[in-house]
Amino acid sequence: MKLRVPTKTSICGHDVSIIYKIRVEQDDVSLAGAFEFSSGDIQVSLSEHETLDEVWDTILHELLHAAFHYTGSGNLLGSMEKEECVVEMLEKNFFKFTRPDKRKFKKYVELDFNKDN
Repeated sequence: MKLRVPTKTSICGHDVSIIYKIRVEQDDVSLAGAFEFSSGDIQVSLSEHETLDEVWDTILHELLHAAFHYTGSGNLLGSMEKEECVVEMLEKNFFKFTRPDKRKFKKYVELDFNKDN
């Protein structure tokens, strides 16, 4: 199945590339996605998603991490564990009522969305 997914957006005045990989890992743990603080890129794992809505949820989740990073708010929380709790609270309890404005994403690409890749 082919899906139209974003490859670039901006948050807090910073351009963010969205990179799709078969698998995203940190410390030998498979993740749905990750915001790379050093590069400012979001990585999204295609093997961890079954629907386009799940991909959008991951992008939103990682954009929240980017916002914490670029505003310096993540430092106020003191740990990634606390940041993750706040991001998940916002994602699951507030942002579920809204969908991202897809017009804000600058570039798109069509990907073959198949777990068997």
